[in-house]
Amino acid sequence: MTRTLVFEAKDVRRLCELVCSRSEAGYPLQTTWDGKTRPPSLDLVKDSGVYLITNLGSHSDLIGPDGKRIDFVYASYRGIGQLDPGNPEYDWEDGQEIMGGDDCALPIPVKSLLGFMRPTDRKVKIKITHDGAEITSLHGFAS
Repeated sequence: MTRTLVFEAKDVRRLCELVCSRSEAGYPLQTTWDGKTRPPSLDLVKDSGVYLITNLGSHSDLIGPDGKRIDFVYASYRGIGQLDPGNPEYDWEDGQEIMGGDDCALPIPVKSLLGFMRPTDRKVKIKITHDGAEITSLHGFAS
C-alpha cells in the first residue's frame, strides 16, 4: 500500500538552504558508519514523529527564538495532520503504519530535491511504498 506524506515546499526549501549555507560555512555534516562525510541532505525520519531534518547534527545555534529547533519540519498525512507527537490526532502507531515499521531514516540529497523543485511549488509529496520512496511536488496548487 502507498502512503503519501506532504510537506510545505517553502519549509523544504528553507531546510535545503540551511544545510547548504551551513555546510559551505564549514559546519560539520553527519558522517556515515565508516566515517565518510555525507553530502548535504535532508533525512526523512520516523521515530516519535515523522519529519524531515537536516544532516547538520546538533548545534546550539539551530535553536530558534521560541526555543524550538529550526532544522526540521513535521510531515502531514491525510486525516491526521502533522505527524508530531504533540498533535493529539497523531499516535506513534500511525507513524509505524505509514512508514512500514519501527524507527528509520532515509537520506535525501539536497541536490536531488532542489533539482526538481520549482519556485511555484507549494507542496512536496513523498510517497512511501513497500520498497522505497518517490518524491514529487505540486506546481502552483493551492492545497
